[in-house]
Amino acid sequence: MLSTERCTLCNLCESDFSDAVKLFTDEQVRKYLGGAISQEQAYDKLYRWINNNEDLYFCVRFNLTNDFIGIVSVSPHHDSRTKELSYQFLPDWWGRGIAKETLRGMLAYLKGATDIEELLAETQSLNMRSCRLLENLGFEIFNTVQRFGAEQRIYKIIL
Repeated sequence: MLSTERCTLCNLCESDFSDAVKLFTDEQVRKYLGGAISQEQAYDKLYRWINNNEDLYFCVRFNLTNDFIGIVSVSPHHDSRTKELSYQFLPDWWGRGIAKETLRGMLAYLKGATDIEELLAETQSLNMRSCRLLENLGFEIFNTVQRFGAEQRIYKIIL
């Protein structure tokens, strides 16, 4: 478990699924992630995640109310050599600094509790909010690629 001023990150578990499915079926959340997927596909993905013992998948909840906010994960990047930080938050929580606070806490955790030295994050170039967030956290553009039918920015940070 990891805590920030306003949030708690716990290992994603099956009891989080009914909330987490909302991320995968929401058009706004999935706008730059290939579009919304069905509930069945979302549950399949979530089961694969919680049964994966090599990667990190955290449920993010608001401390005061225990409301579900989103998911933060660290798993292999497409290059299979480097770990990638990924995140999805429900739209009701956008614009409050929650993502920045949560990801900053995650970066500190990774630096102190893992042997990860370099971390990537990939986002569509058109997703300017995500690009600004990563840049504000200290990530720098490492590369751009065409993937999923759009230009992606690959950011890197040294922990």
